[in-house]
Amino acid sequence: MIPKIVERFPNYRDRVLSTLSRDQIMSELCADYDAVMSDLEITGGRSNGGDEGTTRTYRELARLKRELEHEVLARLATFPEEDGER
Repeated sequence: MIPKIVERFPNYRDRVLSTLSRDQIMSELCADYDAVMSDLEITGGRSNGGDEGTTRTYRELARLKRELEHEVLARLATFPEEDGER
């Protein structure tokens, strides 16, 4: 299964997939990102006209999504590109 982070950063597809097979932390970050994106999809439908708690939850999930994106990109920067990745 292709992690959802690849949809967000398609230019990094090969690097993400390659790093996933070599790095447990990257695997965990991508799994967390997938979970947050699923929760955002569920909560997003309710936040439109929803109660204050739902709106706050949506904002917190959106913040977490941005943090995970930053962490994934930072993690990728610690791994050199392998031959064939570009």
